[in-house]
Amino acid sequence: MKDSDMAIGWTTVGRARVDLADLLDDLTNEQLATPSLSEGMTVLEVGGLFASLCELTPMKLIIGVAKNRGDEDAFLVEKAKEHAAMGVDSISGILRRNPERKAKGVTEASMVTLAACQTLNISMSLGLERALDPEVLMMALDHSALELAERLGDSAPRLEATDSDWVSGDGLLVRGTSEALLLALNDLVLEDELVGDGVSLLS
Repeated sequence: MKDSDMAIGWTTVGRARVDLADLLDDLTNEQLATPSLSEGMTVLEVGGLFASLCELTPMKLIIGVAKNRGDEDAFLVEKAKEHAAMGVDSISGILRRNPERKAKGVTEASMVTLAACQTLNISMSLGLERALDPEVLMMALDHSALELAERLGDSAPRLEATDSDWVSGDGLLVRGTSEALLLALNDLVLEDELVGDGVSLLS
C-alpha cells in the first residue's frame, strides 16, 4: 500500500472514531447502561472496549492475555469494563484525542471496521437511526468481505447490498442492506436480516 493510501485510511479512521465519540456523548446514563448486541456488555462497555483497543499495544495484549490464562475475550472484556468505569467523557476523550493516530499492530481497515461495527452495535441496541459515513461503511465492508473470502476460500458467498451497488464474491447469494451485511460478517446480528442461499455460510 502506498503512503498516500495509508494516510487516507487513517483519515477515515479518524472520522469513524469521532463519529463514535459523538454518538456516545449524545446518550443518557440510562442509554449507556442498556445491554448491547455484544453478549454481557452494556452500551458504555462497548464504547470502552473500542477506546481500549485504540490504546492497546501488541505487548500489552500479550501480557494481558497471559494474565487471563490465554483467554483473549476475557482480557478484552476486562479492558472494556476498566474503561467504562472511567466514564463516557474519558472514553470520548480518548477517541477524539489525535483521532487519526495509528494503532500499533492494527491496520487502518481493521480499526475502521471495529469503529463502524461498534457504532452500529450501539445504535441498534438503542433503536436509534444513525447512518455511517459512506466511506467508513464501504471500507469496513470491503475489509470484512476480504476476511470472509480468506477464511472460506472458494466457498465464500456472493454478497450484494440492497441499498448500494456494492458486491463481493461469486458463490451462493447473500443479500441485505450494507449495514446488515457488515454486522452479520462480524457476528453481531442474526441472519434473519439477510436473504439468500448463502446466509448459512456466515454462521
